[in-house]
Amino acid sequence: MRLKADNALKGLTMDFDPKDLIFNQPDWPKFKWDDEALANDLALLAAEEKLLTNKLSLIEPIFLAELKRVTLFEDLTSSFSLDDEFLDPEAVAAVLADKSLDFSQALTRLTIGDLWLATAEETFLNNYANLLLDAKANPLRLLTPKKLNRWRKALTRPLTVAGLGSYRVEAYGPCPPRPGAKPFAQENLPAPLATDAPKEMSRFFAFLSAPFEPDLAIKAALSHLWFLIVEPYLAVSGRLGRLTADLILGAKGNEAHRYYSLAKAINADRRTYLKLFKATLFKPSLDVTLWISWQIKLILKAIKAASERLDLVINKAVAFNQTPDSGLSQDQKNVLAILAADFVGPLTRQRYAKITSLEPALAEKEFSELVARDLIAPKFLTWPANGPQPSRQDLGL
Repeated sequence: MRLKADNALKGLTMDFDPKDLIFNQPDWPKFKWDDEALANDLALLAAEEKLLTNKLSLIEPIFLAELKRVTLFEDLTSSFSLDDEFLDPEAVAAVLADKSLDFSQALTRLTIGDLWLATAEETFLNNYANLLLDAKANPLRLLTPKKLNRWRKALTRPLTVAGLGSYRVEAYGPCPPRPGAKPFAQENLPAPLATDAPKEMSRFFAFLSAPFEPDLAIKAALSHLWFLIVEPYLAVSGRLGRLTADLILGAKGNEAHRYYSLAKAINADRRTYLKLFKATLFKPSLDVTLWISWQIKLILKAIKAASERLDLVINKAVAFNQTPDSGLSQDQKNVLAILAADFVGPLTRQRYAKITSLEPALAEKEFSELVARDLIAPKFLTWPANGPQPSRQDLGL
C-alpha cells in the first residue's frame, strides 16, 4: 500500500510508504528543528512583540477594550472559516457586542454550567468566544485533560456529532474523516490508530507541562502540529490545536498576544497551511523546522497587522483631537476613532454608554448628536437579523 501526498514544498518527494509517515518513525514524537534556521525569525518576533506591547501601554483603556473585541471577532470567524464553516459575521458581532472582555474572569465564565449543551447558534458562538478568552487569559498549567474535554464539548454542536467528548473510534479506520477544510476532508489523511489516542494524548499533556527552554513560539507551533497529526477527536482537532497554540503564546507573559489573531493569519495563508501539513505528515523525518518557521512568520504578520490597526486608531484619535471647533466631546472623538478600527457592531445607545462610562442621560445626548450629524456610518447602526433586537429605548420610544 502506498499513499500519495502533494508535492507541497520543493525537495519533498510525493510517494510514501505508511512506514514513512511522521508518526510511524521510531523516535516519534521527539520533534527536531534547526535553531540556527529559526534564530532570525525569533529575533524579529521578539522585537515586534516588544514594539506592540510598548504601543499598547500608551493607549487609553477605552480603545483597548474594543481592540480586544475586534481580535476575538477575527479569531472566531477565521478559525471556523479554516474548517470551511462560515459564520454569519453579524451574528458573531451581536454575540460579542456586549460581552465582558475581562480576561481574568474567562475561566469562571467557562466553568459555570454545562456550556456544551448548546443548541442555539448564539449560545454556541458565546461558548467559543469564552474559550478564546480562556485560552488568551490563563497560564499553560491550567490545561488538563478534563479542561480540554470541556473545550471539545463547547466547540461541538451536540446534535451533529456522535461520541461527544470522547476520542475518535476505530470504526473510522486508519484514515479517519477530517471534517472541515476540504483538502483534509476529501483525502481522509492518515492518523495514528484510534486505540492509540489515549497514549498519544498522554504524551501531549506531558509535553505541555514539561519545561521548555526555547522560545514558546516554537512550543506553540509544535502543539498545533501535534494535534493535527494525532487527530484525537473527529470534529474539532484543528480548532483545538489552534487554541492550545494560543494558550502557549499567552504564557509568554506579554499583553501583545491578546491583540492579534493567529487564526486570521493562518486563514489568509490556508493553502500553504494545508500543503505544509501534508508535507510534514508524509515526510519520514521528525525535523519540523519548516512548519515552525512558517508559523513564526504568521505570528509576525499577525502582530504587524495588529500594530497597524493600533496606529490607525491613534492617528484617528489625534486627528479628531486636533480638529478645531468640532463641537465634539472627548468621548465622542474617542468613539469615532474606535469606529475606524474594524469596530464590532452594532453601536447602540447602551453600548455607547458602556464604552464611554457616561451616565445614561449624557450618553444618550452624545450618541444622538453623532447620529444627527451623520458621523456614524449606517453599517454601525444596523441590527443583525439573527442578533438581539433593539429595545424601545434604542428605537427612541
